[in-house]
Amino acid sequence: MASIVNAERDKRLDRAVAAHYHECENKYGEGNVWVTMLYGSQNYGLDTPDSDVDTKTMLLPSVRDVVLGKPMVSTDLVMPDGALSNTKDFRAMFQNYLKGNINFVETLYTTWFTCNEKYYSFYQRLRNHRDLVANSQPRRLAHMAAGMANQKYVAFEKPFESKKEVLAKYGYDPKQLHHLARLRWFLHTYNAHMDFEFALTPPRDKFDWLYSLKVDPLPYDKAKDLKETLMAAINDEVTYADSFLPEENRRQEAQDFMDDLAVSLFNEMFWNGLLGTFDLSHIEI
Repeated sequence: MASIVNAERDKRLDRAVAAHYHECENKYGEGNVWVTMLYGSQNYGLDTPDSDVDTKTMLLPSVRDVVLGKPMVSTDLVMPDGALSNTKDFRAMFQNYLKGNINFVETLYTTWFTCNEKYYSFYQRLRNHRDLVANSQPRRLAHMAAGMANQKYVAFEKPFESKKEVLAKYGYDPKQLHHLARLRWFLHTYNAHMDFEFALTPPRDKFDWLYSLKVDPLPYDKAKDLKETLMAAINDEVTYADSFLPEENRRQEAQDFMDDLAVSLFNEMFWNGLLGTFDLSHIEI
């Protein structure tokens, strides 16, 4: 039964990601979307049936946009069901990968993506080098994860308009506590192994506990104490990272790879665009 449920979940996620891709095509044009990738709780198995399906989408700029130096697209596109696709020019997305922004880096490891067939080989090259990119600046990545954790710490009981009902019920937002706990264990595992993919999925012995923090919320006092304990542990992990993780592991190699990939992709885009301006049907091959 579990395998059937998982298969149905996988198909549902595939359909949702494909729908996001096509909505981006409707917005930006059929040839201007490279790939749409899932990010969020589904990537580490901590989603519930009510979890949103959110994505990140890489866009392909036109030759005109590049030549004229137009600003790179970077915005959230709202889907018909209220979910979001964070859409960015691929050059801006590459920058976030190299910065070690884990919300972006995780998309290189997702099972669920929809890609423009013309440029699939370039995306496959990126995925084949994802470990190089993800682990190129270990100390910086640890700081990025801690920065995200601090955001969750601040949001624990912040009265956002969308969270008023949750705060009225529990006194805090259980989802933020859940994220804080997940990031604590991400940092702990990453510090121990310096392996992004391995750290992305919570330890098996912590999985049920992490899931319960979201679906079976603790009483406010216990949740607040846990929040402080988790943040203290995260700060300790950052101290460890600063002392023992390399500042730059293969940063220049990763930068060179991303630069070469961007140039190769743009060359292909230019060639495809050039061919599209000519009628070659009369040429015999």
